[in-house]
Amino acid sequence: EDPAEKSAGKAGGGGGGRGKKKGKRKKKTAWKELVWPGADIVICDEGHRFKDLKAAQLQSLRKVRTQRRLLLTGTPLQN
Repeated sequence: EDPAEKSAGKAGGGGGGRGKKKGKRKKKTAWKELVWPGADIVICDEGHRFKDLKAAQLQSLRKVRTQRRLLLTGTPLQN
């Protein structure tokens, strides 16, 4: 399971579980396609959010199989 999914919380309101299951299935399928075979390049905006090595978003990004990752940010970063 995607760690970012856990940290994102539950979006949306109540309603029937049927639509929720279908949405969850689509999300799982999309996640599998991202991870394997992976994309040629992954571009992430707000790259400064990935400074914390334990962040769920960074852990998810690391699972994506790609040769190139590009992080965009307007915030100055230190090496």
